[in-house]
Amino acid sequence: MQKWLADRKEAAKAINVATGEITWKHGQILDPYGVRKLRPEKYQVGRLVFVRSPESGGWVSAYDLPEESARRLHQRIDRLPHCAAIGPA
Repeated sequence: MQKWLADRKEAAKAINVATGEITWKHGQILDPYGVRKLRPEKYQVGRLVFVRSPESGGWVSAYDLPEESARRLHQRIDRLPHCAAIGPA
Protein backbone atom coordinates (compact mmCIF):
# COMPACT_ATOMS: atom_id res chain seq x y z
CA MET A 1 0.00 0.00 0.00
CA GLN A 2 2.80 2.48 0.85
CA LYS A 3 4.39 1.94 -2.56
CA TRP A 4 1.04 2.49 -4.30
CA LEU A 5 0.48 5.73 -2.35
CA ALA A 6 4.01 6.87 -3.23
CA ASP A 7 3.30 6.03 -6.88
CA ARG A 8 0.18 8.26 -6.80
CA LYS A 9 2.27 11.12 -5.40
CA GLU A 10 4.86 10.60 -8.14
CA ALA A 11 2.16 10.34 -10.85
CA ALA A 12 0.76 13.67 -9.65
CA LYS A 13 3.91 15.42 -10.87
CA ALA A 14 3.14 14.39 -14.48
CA ILE A 15 -0.42 15.73 -14.58
CA ASN A 16 -1.22 18.86 -16.53
CA VAL A 17 -4.06 20.22 -14.41
CA ALA A 18 -5.09 22.61 -17.19
CA THR A 19 -6.17 19.70 -19.39
CA GLY A 20 -6.61 16.74 -17.01
CA GLU A 21 -9.97 15.09 -16.40
CA ILE A 22 -11.52 16.08 -13.05
CA THR A 23 -13.94 14.31 -10.76
CA TRP A 24 -14.92 14.51 -7.11
CA LYS A 25 -16.64 12.55 -4.38
CA HIS A 26 -17.32 12.87 -0.68
CA GLY A 27 -15.03 10.81 1.52
CA GLN A 28 -12.47 10.73 4.29
CA ILE A 29 -10.21 13.78 4.06
CA LEU A 30 -7.39 11.91 5.84
CA ASP A 31 -7.71 8.93 3.48
CA PRO A 32 -8.77 10.16 0.04
CA TYR A 33 -8.09 6.78 -1.62
CA GLY A 34 -9.98 4.80 1.05
CA VAL A 35 -7.11 2.41 1.72
CA ARG A 36 -6.26 3.15 5.36
CA LYS A 37 -8.07 2.04 8.50
CA LEU A 38 -8.92 5.21 10.39
CA ARG A 39 -10.07 5.34 13.99
CA PRO A 40 -13.51 6.97 14.35
CA GLU A 41 -12.00 10.05 16.01
CA LYS A 42 -10.02 10.65 12.80
CA TYR A 43 -13.11 10.69 10.55
CA GLN A 44 -13.39 13.92 8.61
CA VAL A 45 -15.73 13.75 5.63
CA GLY A 46 -15.47 16.34 2.89
CA ARG A 47 -15.26 16.81 -0.86
CA LEU A 48 -12.30 15.01 -2.42
CA VAL A 49 -11.08 16.19 -5.82
CA PHE A 50 -9.26 13.84 -8.17
CA VAL A 51 -7.59 14.47 -11.51
CA ARG A 52 -6.08 12.18 -14.14
CA SER A 53 -4.29 12.32 -17.44
CA PRO A 54 -3.05 9.64 -19.83
CA GLU A 55 0.37 9.87 -18.14
CA SER A 56 -0.92 9.48 -14.57
CA GLY A 57 -2.04 5.86 -14.81
CA GLY A 58 -5.25 6.58 -12.91
CA TRP A 59 -6.89 9.06 -10.60
CA VAL A 60 -4.72 11.18 -8.32
CA SER A 61 -5.98 13.05 -5.27
CA ALA A 62 -5.58 16.82 -5.40
CA TYR A 63 -3.80 16.42 -2.04
CA ASP A 64 -0.98 14.61 -3.86
CA LEU A 65 -0.41 17.34 -6.44
CA PRO A 66 2.51 19.72 -6.04
CA GLU A 67 1.30 22.88 -4.28
CA GLU A 68 1.33 25.07 -7.40
CA SER A 69 -0.52 22.44 -9.45
CA ALA A 70 -3.17 22.06 -6.74
CA ARG A 71 -3.65 25.83 -6.69
CA ARG A 72 -4.08 25.93 -10.49
CA LEU A 73 -6.49 22.97 -10.38
CA HIS A 74 -8.72 24.70 -7.84
CA GLN A 75 -8.60 27.92 -9.85
CA ARG A 76 -9.76 25.92 -12.88
CA ILE A 77 -12.59 24.36 -10.87
CA ASP A 78 -13.64 27.78 -9.56
CA ARG A 79 -14.05 29.00 -13.16
CA LEU A 80 -16.38 26.13 -14.09
CA PRO A 81 -20.09 26.98 -14.20
CA HIS A 82 -21.23 25.56 -10.85
CA CYS A 83 -18.94 22.53 -11.28
CA ALA A 84 -20.96 21.48 -14.33
CA ALA A 85 -17.96 19.81 -15.93
CA ILE A 86 -17.16 17.59 -12.95
CA GLY A 87 -19.24 15.15 -11.01
CA PRO A 88 -19.04 12.40 -8.44
CA ALA A 89 -16.85 9.42 -9.25
